[in-house]
Amino acid sequence: MIWNHTKSIYISVFFFVNIVFLIILLNQQNEEPESILTSTRSLRSTNIDVSQVPEFKGDTLNIMNAEMYRFKNDEADGDITNVTIEVVKDVSDLPFEIGYLKQYMEVDVYRGTEYEYDTITSKEDMINFNQLINGKPVFNHHSARIRFLEEDGNKMMQQSYLTDIRESRFSSPQKVREPLQIIEELYKDNAITADAKILDARLGYYIIAIEEESRQVVMRPKWRFVIEDGNLTRTIFIDAISQTEKLIEKE
Repeated sequence: MIWNHTKSIYISVFFFVNIVFLIILLNQQNEEPESILTSTRSLRSTNIDVSQVPEFKGDTLNIMNAEMYRFKNDEADGDITNVTIEVVKDVSDLPFEIGYLKQYMEVDVYRGTEYEYDTITSKEDMINFNQLINGKPVFNHHSARIRFLEEDGNKMMQQSYLTDIRESRFSSPQKVREPLQIIEELYKDNAITADAKILDARLGYYIIAIEEESRQVVMRPKWRFVIEDGNLTRTIFIDAISQTEKLIEKE
């Protein structure tokens, strides 16, 4: 009888513990959707325009390492600069039209299909294409970019490329922070006003460290937000996997 009673208690406790673990698991699984709903409700109480923020279905990313590629003579029709590890080429005959430049890159540029046109940083006389890593751009850095530049009547193309791209062995993949949550945090921290308009939101990578001698590069996942607030348009980069990293702002 005592054994049967003890066994019953053990089974009951075991069952209860499993139920607790199940509840914890379900709470963890529901935590992000709940926080997204909370962020959406909070933003609705403001005039912040988030209509241009794309739907985000979740992702898991890590800190990435890479190496600046050293071009070989037979891979580049132009001058190769060992200091910056880039190709500089005269393209005076090229019209600076996006569609034409994309076609030119597909045929005549080393791994030219692995770059994406950057609508945010490009200008009439300076057109940028960012290298893609798993479909996500490396934001605004010469080590992972093709730039078509027109200056004093001359047209030039500059290319750099990252290779040996891999996840850092000193960190583990983390869940990407939801863009609406970040916008809510910006508002609560008075970094944007209640009348701000989010013009663009894009998930990508931001180079945080370069070791020139070994050509090693370290990148963190970042959200890039372009925000119109009053008479000012700002481009800011916010860490996608950590809330403790500082906001980076570019004019």
